[in-house]
Amino acid sequence: GNRKRFIFVGAIDRRKNIIPFVLFMKQYPNQNFEFDIYGSWNLDAQLSEIVKDSPNIRYHGKKDYDTVRKSMFSANYLVLPSLYDGWGAVGNEGLQAGCKLLLSEECGCSIFVKCHTNLGYLFTTKDKTNKSLKKAVDSIFDENLDKSQYENISKWAKSHISPNAVAEYLDLIIQHYFNNCPKPKAPWT
Repeated sequence: GNRKRFIFVGAIDRRKNIIPFVLFMKQYPNQNFEFDIYGSWNLDAQLSEIVKDSPNIRYHGKKDYDTVRKSMFSANYLVLPSLYDGWGAVGNEGLQAGCKLLLSEECGCSIFVKCHTNLGYLFTTKDKTNKSLKKAVDSIFDENLDKSQYENISKWAKSHISPNAVAEYLDLIIQHYFNNCPKPKAPWT
């Protein structure tokens, strides 16, 4: 079938908002999905307790980079439900792995989805009714997965947000600042 694979990689703390997100996802027991959670911090025990009886939500704790990266490459959606995140570099990693993003608008990297809606879905954590999150998740469950769209996301990331693309952008900024060259446009816009 059309099994959706979600992944979260990050701190298991209040700011990352993972526990409210997991509780929300538990409202979809009949949907065909897996949700793998990697990371650690001060709410590990609480998260373990919440997911212990879940058939499709797994908390792996802190794992080595290769294990997490392999899991990310097999996921369809990278989740970052932060209450606040200056950027959220894991969003870049998710795109480079070919994942669509499911992000709170409170993450700096939500600019990717604001500029390119095909890269994922946004919701706000400021809405305590979860209306925007429900709309995003329902859209994901209605979406047909197409392998080529994930390959296209990975290609977009390589040309727009890879270390080389960002280094070129930084060089153009420096040229603008010191040599009066034209102001560069961010490669992800």
